[in-house]
Amino acid sequence: MQYPVILGFILVGIVLALNFLVLPQIQQLTGEPTPQSNWWLYAAGSLVVLLVVLLGWQHLKSLPILQRIERLARVPIIGSLVRIYYGYYLLAALASWREVV
Repeated sequence: MQYPVILGFILVGIVLALNFLVLPQIQQLTGEPTPQSNWWLYAAGSLVVLLVVLLGWQHLKSLPILQRIERLARVPIIGSLVRIYYGYYLLAALASWREVV
């Protein structure tokens, strides 16, 4: 479920960048008048994306810690960082345990 959400964020970011940065510059070059933007459509889309993210975050927080870590480890970009962090954490814990014994 996280992967489609991340792809949605990337898609929304690209569309907004094209609409607000690239399209006005192209229209200035052609000399055509700038059409009125539908800001309410962008606001509604942003609200829906924000709602999906908040619901996903609440669901993630309700899970036990081990399941939460397992799910975070499967997320494409964040997953590698989570795996590296917990690998380091495990090795540090084992190293400190070795010193006690």
